Amino acid sequence: MAERKPCVLVVDDDKAICGLYRDILMNQCKIILAHSARQAVEQARRHPVSLVISDGMLPDGTGPEVCARLMKEGRVSRVIVVTGHLEEAKRQVAELGITAKGIYGKPIGMAALREAVRKALK
Repeated sequence: MAERKPCVLVVDDDKAICGLYRDILMNQCKIILAHSARQAVEQARRHPVSLVISDGMLPDGTGPEVCARLMKEGRVSRVIVVTGHLEEAKRQVAELGITAKGIYGKPIGMAALREAVRKALK
């Protein structure tokens, strides 16, 4: 029987970034994409998600806020934030009480992203 890949929700308003992350991680995970906080919540309600990788800033909220919401709803327990606003994301994660598996600055390299996901899914 084939091993099922974990489902990872990638949230970024930049569609090119979402596509890049999908291409980098598609051999490792099943990838679901969202481009806003609202879409992220909708996708997480439709699909069982093992991990969320979110941008720090979204058009309708922040990555840490959407991750906190999904964690509170019991939809996900593992999150990674990849952002161009590293210090702000760290502050929000701490204020919201999220246990993030990692907070990384953009740009993140391919190998670093793969390794961060591998570690988060352990």
